[in-house]
Amino acid sequence: MAHKLLILISKLSIGAGGNPFTHHQDTNTLVKAWQKPDTIIVNECHWTPTARMSDIVLPATTSYERNDLTMSGDYSMMNIFSR
Repeated sequence: MAHKLLILISKLSIGAGGNPFTHHQDTNTLVKAWQKPDTIIVNECHWTPTARMSDIVLPATTSYERNDLTMSGDYSMMNIFSR
């Protein structure tokens, strides 16, 4: 019995809180996959490789710009708590 496989290609991709171009093991495959959606929107506070590859970049605040959260610690152990 033959089975049909339905592959859906999303026309819109929205991402926030990650930078796949610096974390993905195979960036060549990621670049190919990144070209499939018609529009890619990301939420970034820095001009990252992911932001450069996106169609629309929405601004995100850094921890220094927020007045409702604060951070403590160093890079290996960050603590976020309300003010």
